[in-house]
Amino acid sequence: MLHHLSHRLPLMIAPKWLRNRIQPIGIDDVVYYLVRSASLPPEVDRAFDIGGPDVLTYSQMIQRYTRIARMRPRVIVPVPVFTPTLASYWVGLVTPIDAGLARPLVGSLVHEVVCGEHDIAEYIPDPPDGLVSFDDAAAEALAELED
Repeated sequence: MLHHLSHRLPLMIAPKWLRNRIQPIGIDDVVYYLVRSASLPPEVDRAFDIGGPDVLTYSQMIQRYTRIARMRPRVIVPVPVFTPTLASYWVGLVTPIDAGLARPLVGSLVHEVVCGEHDIAEYIPDPPDGLVSFDDAAAEALAELED
C-alpha cells in the first residue's frame, strides 16, 4: 500500500491520523518471532507486542520510502474529514489493493500502534543481528519488487 500510494500520488490529501505513531516491523523479524513462538511452553498463553526499532508516523514512512526509492518527497495535506472507510475506498481506487484488504489496514491507522512492552524477550531473544530498521526493510522490499 505504501509503495503504490507513494508511486501514484505526488500530492496526497490524507486523513489527519496519518500523524499517529506506529512501530513497523520487518517481515523477516515477524517470521523469526512466529517460528520461535511455536516452541514456547504451553503455559505461556498470551499475546506479545512486537515491533521494529523505529517509531514513525505513516507520513514519515511515506517520506522515508520515497527517499529510499529515489523519488521526490510527497506533499501530504492532512484533512480532518477523511474517515477510515472513505480512505480505504480511496486506496482501493488509486492502487491495485482491494478495498476489502485496505479497510482493516487503513482502519488501524486511527490508533497509535506502538509496543507497550517487549516481554517476548523473556522467552525469545531478539534476532542475532538485531531488529531490521524501517529503512533497511523498505530498501529490501523495494529491491525485491525491482527484481
